[in-house]
Amino acid sequence: METADRIRRILRDYPHINEVETWGETAFFYNPDGKPRGTYLCTVKYGNHFNYASDKQGFLQKYGKIARGTHQFDGRVKPHEHYAWMQWMTIIDPTNAEARAAIKEAFARIAPNAPDPR
Repeated sequence: METADRIRRILRDYPHINEVETWGETAFFYNPDGKPRGTYLCTVKYGNHFNYASDKQGFLQKYGKIARGTHQFDGRVKPHEHYAWMQWMTIIDPTNAEARAAIKEAFARIAPNAPDPR
């Protein structure tokens, strides 16, 4: 199963999700107000790169503050090469468990007062 399809299945349980194909990626937004897009929750790019808004405090404890710009990070699970400064992470070919955990983390970050669907 493709990464975007895996993410779509997981996001079925979350409220107010808007999917947009844009800039060569599949972007998923949290959109409780019916805006054209909403707030970025996660994206899938290059078919298998899953990017998400990670837990800010946990990210800073693990990686420290990362300056704005492009960086090279090693590994399958790593800070995003362009958006690490905003505490975004990338998982290449995420497992279902990794994708579920990352989406839960991202949803808690961008919609802290919304009920957890699980």
